Amino acid sequence: MFSLAEATSPHFQWLEIGVPGEVRPSVDPIQLGWIPPERLWLVDRPESLRPNDLAANLTLFGLIRSDEPPETLEQVTDFLRLPETSQRILSSRRPDGRPCALVVANAHRVMAAYPVARIPSILALHANAGFSVIVGCVDSVGAGANLFDFVFHVDGQEFSEWPRSHLVCEKGIASGPLQDASSVPLEEVPMIASVLSKAAGLR
Repeated sequence: MFSLAEATSPHFQWLEIGVPGEVRPSVDPIQLGWIPPERLWLVDRPESLRPNDLAANLTLFGLIRSDEPPETLEQVTDFLRLPETSQRILSSRRPDGRPCALVVANAHRVMAAYPVARIPSILALHANAGFSVIVGCVDSVGAGANLFDFVFHVDGQEFSEWPRSHLVCEKGIASGPLQDASSVPLEEVPMIASVLSKAAGLR
């Protein structure tokens, strides 16, 4: 994910969904100091990222005029339903207006709180704010994965064996070495291999 984020935007934001007392591996980008503090969002209680439906409904009474277009009402409602951390990230868009990337690490810890039907509106909010969203899951994402433009998975278990691990594109690439769910060794994907080699050398 770090490789993809860095290639997408060098000023990416990183949202790390942890759990209390979690020990991060030595090769974690956070442990290696690769994520600047001003662009790092650490959440150690996944329940804090659940949608705020009740708060959104209450806020709308004093925020929306009765003659607002339906699409405006929908966008504002969707934004207010986001957890506070997500609202703050969307508000941190670069002052020059250039696109940015948001990495959501360990997203599997909150996926159950977001119905699949809600994912398109959440992605649209981020796109409108200038963010590409890169989501990483240890477990299966489920049906929601098909709502993203690109879907990859890594075949591999231990970091120490990364040169023998493979990258597979399940959706989004129709030509080249990753087409048709072909399996490509990570060491043959330059932008990924360079980052993993660097991390291995810093262990």
